[in-house]
Amino acid sequence: MPREVSTDILDELAVPGRRVVFCDDTDLEGKPVASLEPDLRILIAVELDSGIYAAAAQQMADYLAVLGMPEFHATEIANPGSKSTWRAIDPERRIEALTWLSDLLSDLGAKISFVRIPKWQFGELKAQAQQLEPVNLGFKQGLRRVLLRCLFEELQQYAEPTLIVLDQEAPVAGPTVEHWPEGTFLVGGGPIVARSSDVAGLQLADLAVWS
Repeated sequence: MPREVSTDILDELAVPGRRVVFCDDTDLEGKPVASLEPDLRILIAVELDSGIYAAAAQQMADYLAVLGMPEFHATEIANPGSKSTWRAIDPERRIEALTWLSDLLSDLGAKISFVRIPKWQFGELKAQAQQLEPVNLGFKQGLRRVLLRCLFEELQQYAEPTLIVLDQEAPVAGPTVEHWPEGTFLVGGGPIVARSSDVAGLQLADLAVWS
């Protein structure tokens, strides 16, 4: 079961000598253009050294302060809705912001991993897996489990303390740690669920998965 933790856990992201990983997701509904797989779900993980991340997070905070914006959110920057705060920024400055953030992510040298699957294929794979044991997960949670278990397996090989931060799927009041038997080696005892507005790394992951 998830458990709420102190917001101080997010300070651990900037402690030197740590590996920090930020995860976000996106969905392509229907078949928006002919060259894209319909009903595709993508999950992404952006992996950085904590020292590099801390410097990048400060640069992002400084840039947002100049614009007077609360956070980077790629979809809103590109196409802000009527309720988006980014709507107050003229298009040229929004393009500059998106370009700046893209260049920052590129310059960081982050390791970016992802899993993707169309909805139709999930049904086939689930049917195959159920021949071995019951599978009680749907489309979104199934792919999430695959990404996290792959990350756990990879990250356990490193000597550095490691944190994984997931963007919230449902609103959370503060950072929440999820319990995964394979993830107890992580700082905090498991992957941390947080709001993207509180974690610059989640905003980088948002840009990566949007891209």
